[in-house]
Amino acid sequence: MEQPIVRLKRLSAELVSRLGECELEDFDQYMTEREEIFENLMQGQLKPEEHEDAKRILELDKQIIIRMLQLKNEAAEELEKVQQGQRSRNLYDSSYGAHQDESLFFDRRR
Repeated sequence: MEQPIVRLKRLSAELVSRLGECELEDFDQYMTEREEIFENLMQGQLKPEEHEDAKRILELDKQIIIRMLQLKNEAAEELEKVQQGQRSRNLYDSSYGAHQDESLFFDRRR
């Protein structure tokens, strides 16, 4: 069985290798697996030879965090666009929707 620290390093390296094409679901899966690994790591102490792996994981984490923040910002921008569209539509609807009873049109065609 693979040691938890080695598994975490491999998992982080795999994510970093495809970072440009990762979506939120990939990060969610990574974080779930990472949490499980950390639970295993908390049960014991790191061996001296595992400290280098831990340092490498921290370096990889920096890259992962940068990508996660980029995706967060992109999602925030998209959400703002949607909300702006809703505000514009609500403003338009409230301006014209309240006066629907004020005018009537008759069709004279028979």
